[in-house]
Amino acid sequence: MKTNFLSPLSLAGLLVLNIPAAGAETESELIATLQSNASIVQKCEACQKMRLIGTVKAVPALAALLNQERVSQAARFALEGLPAPEASAALREAVGKTSGLFKAGVVDSLGWRRDAAAVPLLTPLLADPDVAVASEAAAALGRIAGKEALTALKAARESAAPAVRSAVLEALMRCAEKLLAEGKVADARAIYESLAKTSELDPIRVAACAGLIRCAGKGALTQIKSALQGKDGVAQIAALQLAGGIQDPRATEVFTGLLPKSQPALQIALLALLRTRDDVAALPAVQAAMRSQDPVVRTAALAALGELGDASTVSLLADAATSRDAAEQKAARQALASLRRGDVASALVAQLSNAVPAVQMELIRALATRDEQSAVPALLQLARSDRPATLKAALQALASLADGTHVGALVQLLIDAKDADTRAEVVSVFESLAERPAGGKGLDVEPILHGLTARFRDAAGADAGRRALRQ
Repeated sequence: MKTNFLSPLSLAGLLVLNIPAAGAETESELIATLQSNASIVQKCEACQKMRLIGTVKAVPALAALLNQERVSQAARFALEGLPAPEASAALREAVGKTSGLFKAGVVDSLGWRRDAAAVPLLTPLLADPDVAVASEAAAALGRIAGKEALTALKAARESAAPAVRSAVLEALMRCAEKLLAEGKVADARAIYESLAKTSELDPIRVAACAGLIRCAGKGALTQIKSALQGKDGVAQIAALQLAGGIQDPRATEVFTGLLPKSQPALQIALLALLRTRDDVAALPAVQAAMRSQDPVVRTAALAALGELGDASTVSLLADAATSRDAAEQKAARQALASLRRGDVASALVAQLSNAVPAVQMELIRALATRDEQSAVPALLQLARSDRPATLKAALQALASLADGTHVGALVQLLIDAKDADTRAEVVSVFESLAERPAGGKGLDVEPILHGLTARFRDAAGADAGRRALRQ
């Protein structure tokens, strides 16, 4: 159960923002404020400052506020930060003098202080009728950890009220984490195994299964593989969560080996994993996944190719970009745009001349999206195509890729245009050039105006050329 308590870190942030310069008030002056009739705000501010400069002398004054509304929380946080065992003693004493949220707060502070001496006091609170108190007792025992705390939590696991049991399980998980961090792998594994049982809620089981994988050490990859091959979806989720960080050199081979043997849902997850791991050794397996009968698997494979693919995958991706499946087409287009290994630009250009029209259109789109200016000569050739769609696509790409060095070739396209529609498309390229300053200056097209005027004597052609080029 979640209770409305600030963490020590959040309080520390408030302290940095709100505390005046050090030395503004002495500890004696702050104690006097706490023991006076000062306002709630003044006392809370004094508690905040006391957390930074307080000593054992401040403990009695702070302890006296633990049962006072609106000041209790500030006093607790001050005591939490005092480097004196008397602060822990004061908090333990306050447990028997408080109730409700005040008691829950005091228990929470004992947990943050990792006060092992409080374990005998906290253990019976696991059965407290107040859910907030019982839940905070469990959380505190989890932070304190240790043999006695662990024994108390294990005993409460089955007897705790349903509303408290989740806090007990989370506390046991925290104990296991501490044991693992201390190198007590066998003890940690025993807790994780008990929490990984199918009778527990999925979030607990996922965390426990992940813990078991971490306990495996160098055998983590083997355990991950076993989980992914199994039928326990929760174990698979835990395995996938940790698989991305596995450094074992055999990892890619293991994951690609599982790919064709897995159900579509797991195939999709494995493809996402391989994409994240960014190991090009997975490329053949990802390409093979493109032949899946499941369109969602194919889409996932396309997304992975965008990260793992190279110039050799251009043809495959361009074909996929013509798919009638919207998701596949989008993934293929994005992959073409994001390819970064090998000479992708040359591969795209090389495919242009022999590609079927639909693929050709996708190649042109990719070149424009990637801003591949090296493709301009090839696009200028396509701009003379007899296929209107190809011609238009090439000119649209040239509008974004051509620069001032290509003006002569573009002028020739305009002169050679066979119809008004083509002429208008070429003019739009000039318009784009004119709107794109080069080196801080607009495109200088005056030298070519006379040539255009001589060629286009008809008013519509001359006016169109002049208007476009002077903009």
